[in-house]
Amino acid sequence: MFMPKVRLPQQKSCQKIMNNDFRSPVILWFRRDLRLADNPALCFACEQNQPIVPVYIWSPEEDDVWQIGEASRWWLHQSLEKLNKSISGLA
Repeated sequence: MFMPKVRLPQQKSCQKIMNNDFRSPVILWFRRDLRLADNPALCFACEQNQPIVPVYIWSPEEDDVWQIGEASRWWLHQSLEKLNKSISGLA
């Protein structure tokens, strides 16, 4: 399973955490749209001004009638690698 590298927010002081002075993260669920440019979900997540946790989950049960082949799996892997590098460059 592919796990994107995500930079964690800097550790906050215990006092700030005790006072609930922290921002909850926004989960950005990538499904079929793996682009960053002009991605409505990414734009919305950025507007929230909170940490963003990108997530991609591949579920074979959700594939269409046809199962994904080796070439498609290779393409998906390459696309997720590129997405990971692009996201890492934004942080």
